[in-house]
Amino acid sequence: MKKNIKWFGIILSAVIMTTAIALFVPKGQSIEKQVQKNVVEMMAVINQDVLGERMLSASSNPYDYIVDNEAFENIVKLGKDAIPFLLEKISASKENGLEEYLLAIAVAKIAGMDLNSEEFGWTSGKDFAGKWHAYKDGSKDK
Repeated sequence: MKKNIKWFGIILSAVIMTTAIALFVPKGQSIEKQVQKNVVEMMAVINQDVLGERMLSASSNPYDYIVDNEAFENIVKLGKDAIPFLLEKISASKENGLEEYLLAIAVAKIAGMDLNSEEFGWTSGKDFAGKWHAYKDGSKDK
């Protein structure tokens, strides 16, 4: 009888631990949440760098802001599944500044296309998003 109680206790403990692990260990984040998280981290690093030693505030080249920015690289590593979320973030933003421009650069890198060519030509994140949609829809009015 004592052996049965001991085994019951062991099995019950295993079931409880397995259930707790399944409930409390975070599952993989959705692509959208990963994009959001990395955008926040990317901009935090940039803001810190602007105030710090890198003197980025003197640069007008947006590509300077993503050098050695791990969060930006993480966005690119998300691949093509991230593109719709990046474009939506650009389009939904009330701003049309550095963040939107950097998200456009991420889309271009993910797509592996020279979207900055004279043929495509874009000057801002919002401009890029509009031209991307026209490009993807096959419109010649870029």
